[in-house]
Amino acid sequence: MTIPSLNAQNSKVTEHRLSNGLTVWLNEDHSQNKVIGTLVVRIGAKDSPNTGIPHYFEHIMFKGTDKIGTVDYEKEKPLLDEIKKQYSLLSQTSDPKEIEDIQKRINTLSIEAAKYAIPNEFTNLISKYGGSGLNAYTSWDHTAYFNTFSPQYLEHWCYLNSERLINPVFRLFQSELETVYEEKNMYSDAMGREAMDRVIARVAAPHPYQYTIIGSTENLKKPDLAKMEEFYNTYYVAGNMGLILCGSFSEEEVLPVLEKTFGRIRPGNPPRPVCEQPRPFNGVEQFSVKFPIPFIQGRVLIWRGVPSGHEDEAAMEVAIRIFSNKGETGLLDKLYRTGKVMTAGAQFNNMNDMGAAAIFFVPKLPFGTISSAQKEATKILEQVKRGEFGDDLFQQLKNEMLQDYTTLLEDLTSRGRTYASLFAAGEHWSSHHQKLERVRSLTKQDVVDVVNRYFTGNYLQVSKKTGRYPKDRIQKPPFAPLPLHNKGAKSEFARFLETLPVGNSDLRFLDFETDAKPVSVIEGNDLVKLYTGANPINDLFTLKLNYQVGIYERPVLEQVAFYLSLLGTSRHGSDQFKDKLQQLGATLSFEAYNETFTINVRGFDAQLKPTLELLGHFLTDVKGEKKALKKLVENKKISRKAILKSSQDMGEALSEWVRFGDKSTYAMQLSLKEIKALKADRLVGELKSVLFKECDIHYVGNESAEQVASLLKQYLPLDKVEERTANPIDLDAVVPKKPYLYILPDKKSTQTIIKGYLFAPPFESDKERAYLELYRVYLGGGMNSLLFQEVRELRSLAYGAYSVSYLPSKRSQTSKATILEAHLSTQGDKATEALLLLDSLLNVKPDDAGRIEYAQEALRSAASNNYPTFRKKSETAVRAVRRGFDEDPALWLLNRIEDVDRSDFARYISEKLQQSHPRAYVVVGNPKKLDMKALAKLGEVVVVDPKKIYR
Repeated sequence: MTIPSLNAQNSKVTEHRLSNGLTVWLNEDHSQNKVIGTLVVRIGAKDSPNTGIPHYFEHIMFKGTDKIGTVDYEKEKPLLDEIKKQYSLLSQTSDPKEIEDIQKRINTLSIEAAKYAIPNEFTNLISKYGGSGLNAYTSWDHTAYFNTFSPQYLEHWCYLNSERLINPVFRLFQSELETVYEEKNMYSDAMGREAMDRVIARVAAPHPYQYTIIGSTENLKKPDLAKMEEFYNTYYVAGNMGLILCGSFSEEEVLPVLEKTFGRIRPGNPPRPVCEQPRPFNGVEQFSVKFPIPFIQGRVLIWRGVPSGHEDEAAMEVAIRIFSNKGETGLLDKLYRTGKVMTAGAQFNNMNDMGAAAIFFVPKLPFGTISSAQKEATKILEQVKRGEFGDDLFQQLKNEMLQDYTTLLEDLTSRGRTYASLFAAGEHWSSHHQKLERVRSLTKQDVVDVVNRYFTGNYLQVSKKTGRYPKDRIQKPPFAPLPLHNKGAKSEFARFLETLPVGNSDLRFLDFETDAKPVSVIEGNDLVKLYTGANPINDLFTLKLNYQVGIYERPVLEQVAFYLSLLGTSRHGSDQFKDKLQQLGATLSFEAYNETFTINVRGFDAQLKPTLELLGHFLTDVKGEKKALKKLVENKKISRKAILKSSQDMGEALSEWVRFGDKSTYAMQLSLKEIKALKADRLVGELKSVLFKECDIHYVGNESAEQVASLLKQYLPLDKVEERTANPIDLDAVVPKKPYLYILPDKKSTQTIIKGYLFAPPFESDKERAYLELYRVYLGGGMNSLLFQEVRELRSLAYGAYSVSYLPSKRSQTSKATILEAHLSTQGDKATEALLLLDSLLNVKPDDAGRIEYAQEALRSAASNNYPTFRKKSETAVRAVRRGFDEDPALWLLNRIEDVDRSDFARYISEKLQQSHPRAYVVVGNPKKLDMKALAKLGEVVVVDPKKIYR
């Protein structure tokens, strides 16, 4: 049995304690020129249950302090204090008239206080000093703040992120309050969210986990800022915080910086609330939830599990994999693959104070019953309790789990998240390595004992009923929008940051001479190219075979990819083939993308040869199975019902149809009728056809390029490759001849999805391409963009506010139109106002010097911080080459935005993008909430039939 090994040097952490008691974990790793900074506060929703205060406070932490985000805090503070008093009064009244009066007073005070605010100065400074990916989240147990930044700005980052914790100010709270309303409404539209919340409430009660993280509607309507301030004073102290830095820095140099910055945070150790634990289940307790998909039954059985860090955690995780795993070799997986159920599986989730283990199943269509499915699942459970599963399966799944644990430490981002989770759970950073050892030492009897200990006759039986829950809507308060003052102003703190020294910059870019240098596999055949990369972390290899044909050319390949996952060969049936893969510690998957059909392999370098031999056997001897065709039909039926019920998914379908018409992948995909007509020979034949297409192969591991090429040639049918392809495929944009407003009605949605489209003519030069990308960031590329500030920050008209560009490859940029999408997600009663505002913003000439500078800084930071990991280098480089670049696209863009002629930029965007073609708008939501008379001026209104955009 091959056991994963780990380069401990890359994942090594040193722990320090600052003078104020703040814990610091440092992981120095120079493999990438960036740092991931995460601050974890051990306080979450359970510590202020159902109030939403922890989540509200997470939002406040982006609003600045008494030093950041203000031009005159002494004048601003009395107004903020009065606003706080008004919110306290609001929290204590239920009289509608009094509520409205207080809200009006808050609005008046907020407008006055806005005169002193510098909106988004904190986020702007993060971007200015090399930061990207700025975000935060609140869980039941903790809150985390994080972003990536360039090492030369480490001192700037430390000052900024420590200052935000010292004296945060409830600035512009009116707009943030409405933003949280939007977030609440967004969740209410998510399919199954309410059902899941109700299950969690039932499982967790009476523990505070029973309440949602975002809080109750009633509490959201009446936030008490005084209680939030008390919450901050109690829990945001140094002894309750952990700072985790992973990346390129010198530990010796960074420690004094941390002491003089984060060492300023108030010391203290807050009281740890004692929560009442979830009550045990007594026998089989029945519970039902509504789910809006008819005809399909389903059931989940939930047992009490173990919390994070428990001694039985590792055994429980292996047990769950014996039931169900990603290799589909679990005992419940076999129920699915043999057609006894439509689907079945198991899951294990845990938090600091509790855990839960579940088995779920859906009976086969159309005549299967829930009782028969449960009977089959119960048989499996009893079988595992008796230890009736193979020793080989047990060892293989231990190995799979070790691979997963090892992979978590491969790159800086996942490593930072892993260590943050450990700190939040009260564990030591070395716990991850200890878990690896714990898994290695597990015996089969350990797992059997855990299954018998926890999977008892006491559990919650959750059944699905068809239906929807009434939505708890939060209406927009009678607030006038806050005016934007102090544009381009700088706080004293911002000026202080300008005095700090900047470290040496070591920007790294892809080098096509090495990262995209092919190795010949078949002599004389340049259609098969191998690209290799070294793995400095562990002994796990990844192999991707990207055949250059995809859904654009052959929509059936989407079904081929799914079908292949169900098959074996004439020599090894499906179950046996999957077992053989798992014995090698390998995984195999197939994916159909727009332009490529990809075969993914992961395994151990020590087993590369037998893994490739097994893969070659599959590709040349795959055997179609008639019964597996039923799974294609079932999968289509379920996905079709789910997509038609999801405003988000249907919004994507409509969006793609507006951009590309009948070439949209949603419109081209096979219909249910066509899938029912598919035959095994047809699908296997499609795979054989794919194997003739041009192929890029990406290997990352520890074997030499020559050795890998030799094994590929020996075992894979690469000699069949003989067809050059047209990739990349640049679809023709459907440029409207007049303005259109496309409406897809969804009467049951709370939120409304809005998309606006601008169409630019083909680029006449590279400069124009760079201008359009700069404008994308200017318009909707972060918290300082035009959309975010005007739509979300000042008017609270949307939760999501961003922009996306759809650019042709450089090879086609002089002949293909370009599309820019502006996206908003807003509450139904705000949709008309939001859409009209969007239309006006898309007319604004981009001549704001400060925002242009912000967009440039954001692109510089992205170029520095988005350098690919070792697993992604060659694939990223080759994709760029195929799209016509002769250097790293990030470097290409930086070279063209450094010295932008601002008037020329503004003129190009105004004339070639904003005015050159009619616009198209998309609205997915409740039409009763729209003022059609007001919106008619945007273009011809077209009510879209879902069948037209989604087959």
